[in-house]
Amino acid sequence: MFIGKPVPAAVLIDRDEIVNKLVKDISNSRIHPSFALLGYRRIGKTSILLKVKEELERRELVVVYFDVKERATDPEGFLRDLEEELLSAYSNHLGGFQKVALKASGLPRTIAQKVIDLVSSVESFGVELSPDGTIMPKIKLGDKSEEDFAKLFRSVFKTADVIAERAKKRVVLIFDEFQDILRLKEYKGLKNVLDLYRGALQKRGNVCHIISGSRVHMLRSIFEEPGSPLFQHFTSETIGDLDESYATKLFSSVVENREIGVGKEELRKSGKKIFSLVGGHPYYIILLGEAWDGKSSLENTFERLIAAPTGSLYIYANYVIAEDLGKATGGPMLNKIVRVIAQEGKPMESSEIARKVGKPQNYIQSYLRHLSDYDVITRVDRGVYRLVDNV
Repeated sequence: MFIGKPVPAAVLIDRDEIVNKLVKDISNSRIHPSFALLGYRRIGKTSILLKVKEELERRELVVVYFDVKERATDPEGFLRDLEEELLSAYSNHLGGFQKVALKASGLPRTIAQKVIDLVSSVESFGVELSPDGTIMPKIKLGDKSEEDFAKLFRSVFKTADVIAERAKKRVVLIFDEFQDILRLKEYKGLKNVLDLYRGALQKRGNVCHIISGSRVHMLRSIFEEPGSPLFQHFTSETIGDLDESYATKLFSSVVENREIGVGKEELRKSGKKIFSLVGGHPYYIILLGEAWDGKSSLENTFERLIAAPTGSLYIYANYVIAEDLGKATGGPMLNKIVRVIAQEGKPMESSEIARKVGKPQNYIQSYLRHLSDYDVITRVDRGVYRLVDNV
């Protein structure tokens, strides 16, 4: 099935409304929208983005999907990879969206020349051929000064503008896990990376942007707080759980594909039970649908997945905690607070949390802020907190 991977567009469930909205607005040449998709891990954001990309390409728009988290390791690699993705999307457009490789030997001569001309027209970039004939953007960094990195950043986004002009088509840049772009602030010339990105947004050429990310609290601070360079630059769309009918449909689809001999009525009842166990979170529904043998109770299956050290939910929960809190100051206390709230099973007042961890209430306030910043807990009322993900 699709555990841990984006669901293919053909089997995406209960996301038609958001997909149609994005496709309709971005395809409309009379407006210039920018969207931000917000949602916690494994809720289906990437699947939605890839479906949107597919639909926009059918309308002959030039679309780049770019995973910022995977690429934001260093500025050179990040910007070179983004430039390469832009050139690949342009080549696909010129080739009728046939997913052609950027190889001079494989591209029709006219397309290869157009790609080379495009790269050569953008400041800070040139062209080189790899040993296998692949057309590669060559970075001209000079002495790698601060200005060079900033100039390179602007040049990459200028490439998108040039593609839109030459193709006479709208270019759409989709940045998944966008919050990780802040990792580039560590490098010279990119300390103001959000200001640089705002500059690209404000050019208002025929380029649209969609950003997405699972650090909901951080993303909201990036584009909803008045002091942020990106304040009011995006229309936000929140991606939530599936409702019960769609959760049941997804579970039934997973089980039916496994062909384990479960009847329709049993599937219907089991779908309702699934919803009571994990709600409408698609990732958990798929995990349970893949693990259930059709004979044992779903409660026992769920308990095995969440409690056994080899259970997929147990492993995933520990991964999330390590990923979210691994670099945070005060890890042991953060984990202790999370365990206390999890054991309670319902929202807790900060005074009660403090009592159970054995610390004064004012002592744990900074830890509660940390956990909120990392989207592990959320405040539901003044001084009252719950886990974002109860599983």
